[in-house]
Amino acid sequence: MKNKKELKKIFISILTFVIISLGMSYYMNIKTNALENEKVKVTEKEPKYEGDCVDENVALSDDIVIKIIEKVDSSLDINFVNKFDEIDENNKPYTSIELSVSGSLDKIKEIENVLNDLNLNYKIENMDIKNPKNEKGNQKNYVDCIMTFKVI
Repeated sequence: MKNKKELKKIFISILTFVIISLGMSYYMNIKTNALENEKVKVTEKEPKYEGDCVDENVALSDDIVIKIIEKVDSSLDINFVNKFDEIDENNKPYTSIELSVSGSLDKIKEIENVLNDLNLNYKIENMDIKNPKNEKGNQKNYVDCIMTFKVI
């Protein structure tokens, strides 16, 4: 009699374990299938190209870099322009612009006039002028210039 009760307890324990295991297994399979279906949906979608760094909140007509590029002499080759919005030690915002151009030394000197014409409060921090070692470098006064200036 005592042996039958022990067997009954063991049987109930095993049955409970099996039922709980089946329930957990069923629940995990549902979750796994849902994740696999979502993965298939995501991988089937065509990515929508929205352009490089598009920000609809920025008015391009007010961008200082575009204004400078428009005003620079067209005979100059603009290699790159980098714009950094920074904050100085007094927590005042300013813009640092790095401009790389190639062309006649006289035309490069006129970039300062362009900055004055735009009524910018600027300070040239660095100007590095080099003679290039390419086919255009043989032209008289043809130089590469990288200038960095701070616009307040």
